[in-house]
Amino acid sequence: MPKGPEIYEPVKHPEKARERRNTVLALMEQQGYITRAQSQAARASRVVTVPNYGISAVAPWFINVVKVQARRAGIPIANGGYRVYTTLDPLLQHAAVLSLTEGAAEVEARAGYNHAAMANGNDSDYLQGLVVAIDPTSGDVRALVGGRNYRTSQFDRAVDGMRQPGSSFKPIVYAAAIADSIAPNAIVGDTAIAIPLPNGTVYRPDNSDHEYLGQITLREALAKSRNVVAVQLGQQIGMDSVIALARRMGITSPIAPYPSSAIGASAVQPLDLIAAYTTFANLGTPVEPRFIHRIEDHNGKSVFSAPVRALPPALDQRAAFVVRDMMRDVVERGTATSIRRYLPASMPVAGKTGTTNDNTDVWFIGLTPDMVAGVWLGFDKPKTITAGAAGGSLAAPIWGRMMSRYYALTKPPTDSWIPPLGVIPGELDRATGELATEETPAERRYTEYFVEGTEPVPLRADLWRIFQWGPIGR
Repeated sequence: MPKGPEIYEPVKHPEKARERRNTVLALMEQQGYITRAQSQAARASRVVTVPNYGISAVAPWFINVVKVQARRAGIPIANGGYRVYTTLDPLLQHAAVLSLTEGAAEVEARAGYNHAAMANGNDSDYLQGLVVAIDPTSGDVRALVGGRNYRTSQFDRAVDGMRQPGSSFKPIVYAAAIADSIAPNAIVGDTAIAIPLPNGTVYRPDNSDHEYLGQITLREALAKSRNVVAVQLGQQIGMDSVIALARRMGITSPIAPYPSSAIGASAVQPLDLIAAYTTFANLGTPVEPRFIHRIEDHNGKSVFSAPVRALPPALDQRAAFVVRDMMRDVVERGTATSIRRYLPASMPVAGKTGTTNDNTDVWFIGLTPDMVAGVWLGFDKPKTITAGAAGGSLAAPIWGRMMSRYYALTKPPTDSWIPPLGVIPGELDRATGELATEETPAERRYTEYFVEGTEPVPLRADLWRIFQWGPIGR
């Protein structure tokens, strides 16, 4: 055992390690184990360490989860002799760590940021962050970062934290509405409202910009993250229905049946929230996060394996497709347009930003055809990050950088999102939410999707008329 292995640890204390090395070399020379020339040559060499302690990607929080799950399964991996096959993708993990490191440091360097920066001290009371990336087909957790610096804080904010999701919870509200036969072109008033509460107080939700847009479609309201519309939807379909859907999507944290929960006032576990978005990726069926494929003993015998665990279908596949398509507008023309600075327009991306009261938490949770990932920034003791902080300007760029780095080193997804049976497309006027006419200018035309039965009457097939046409010829 070398003297003081932690004191002279060469990665953390290279100068102390060099001094100790030279002392040992001098003693070896004095005692005749090496020559003077050998001693001088060795002392002149640099202290060189293997990058990242010799591992392919820095993943201490991920490794902790693996250790806990193995221990709960009764596998004493701490005794050695086991080979653990995990779900980690080193390329994506490295991209996640690097992107979070850069993104958080850039926030700290912004004008008007008045908190201590991580680089200026050793305590953990600085801006924190987390990243989780999941393969939606299997639930495999491909990357997990539980904070910015494991040495100063081992707390895993992704697994053990509880944070308000803000507007990143809204897709669940909209999914409940679409499943309840409300069409995405339905007009809702983005206007001031007052909701009497059982305790005698009155709840008056406000938008983050303190403005109201008047009568707008559900699609527009989600893209622009209008709080008042989400609260109204929650009241219209019932918060019990929204909470029940969240449960089916895999969110186990308690959600209060209050109007404010529709805009993310109830704290949730970040890993659960991000995994819930696999419901949209899989057209209705969420999957549980998985960290371990299998564990083998020293003989190569499998002593533990973790199967893919798909939860029961949570949402009609048609409703899941429509909401996912609505979330594409969040990226293309809504609160997360910063994503397109990093990923080409040819790659399908959908997602939702989130910002909580007083700008204490910022989120972006997004999906591509082969990945679901989420980013969060905030303080362990919630406080305003900075004036004007928002998920679209702080969290979304980190997400975009991560995915851009990853796809630069791997094959980008080539799949496109095809509507399932029972989804009816139609060309609409974005300004009115009505079917486009000859007078509708090109820039206002877009393709809307409807769950069959909720589409505008002119788009509905008249089966009696089809029968009147007679037999269909070859």
